[in-house]
Amino acid sequence: MRVQSQRRPICDIVHSPTLSDTRINEGTWIGKFRIVGELGRGGMGVVYEAYDSVLDRPVAIKMLPRTLNHQPSAIQRFLQEAPSVAGINHRNIVAVYDADQFQGQHYIVLELVRGLNLQDMIRTQPLSWIEATHILADACQGLAAAHEMGVVHRDIKPSNMIQSESGCVKLADFGLVRMLEPNGQRQTVSGCPMQLLRATQTEQLICR
Repeated sequence: MRVQSQRRPICDIVHSPTLSDTRINEGTWIGKFRIVGELGRGGMGVVYEAYDSVLDRPVAIKMLPRTLNHQPSAIQRFLQEAPSVAGINHRNIVAVYDADQFQGQHYIVLELVRGLNLQDMIRTQPLSWIEATHILADACQGLAAAHEMGVVHRDIKPSNMIQSESGCVKLADFGLVRMLEPNGQRQTVSGCPMQLLRATQTEQLICR
């Protein structure tokens, strides 16, 4: 059921000189999104669970920390994930819904996947060969879909592979993505061609 329009409080963002203390409180409204709680944090942002009051669905919001808001390279790396992945519609890739700014803070709106990433899974117990095969098969299908769209992930690792509650594995965090032209060449973006070649070869090797 859709929540009726109501008076929204002023955004309650708690700032700190350190990244680890940067947070947005539960109940804060960012446009049409209401923050439900924090899901996790990493070097390039903090991820929150939020509620989309217009489309009546849960989403994830990845927020660039204010400590990086004045670093053009950090902003470019953070925002390049949105346009590159937004055009990919595949069950094994975390969908990107939107990207915007709020009070000077950049954010990306993503599909909310409830589950564990592979890194957390293997910390608790080893995977059977059957489980590992299913996980890699899903990851390869996601990579293949991205490659068909000319997108190279470049950061495939356990923490960027999320297994949903239904058992489907989705690739996340395309923050290091590189785009390829139809002829396979790198587009004119910052980065080393050799790094791109190695990343592409690694992803192709995983999918063999």
